[in-house]
Amino acid sequence: MEGSSNMRCLRLCPAGLSPTMKLDKQERIKACLQELATLLYEEADKSQLTDLEGIEKTVRSQVLEYVRSEIALFLLNKQLGQK
Repeated sequence: MEGSSNMRCLRLCPAGLSPTMKLDKQERIKACLQELATLLYEEADKSQLTDLEGIEKTVRSQVLEYVRSEIALFLLNKQLGQK
């Protein structure tokens, strides 16, 4: 039944979010991700967005370049007790 619980989470958890996260936080994350996706789309090389492989490469590259380091820095600062 593991597959059915995965399907349940996919249906109930927008953007693959945790089923234990409160709905208001899930909705806020989804809204922020939509805004981020819009900004990243504006900067994307549209010629690379013609197939799933190109989209995946673009997403991976943009997340690595713009998103990952900001989240890591935020978490590090939180761990160190800074704002």
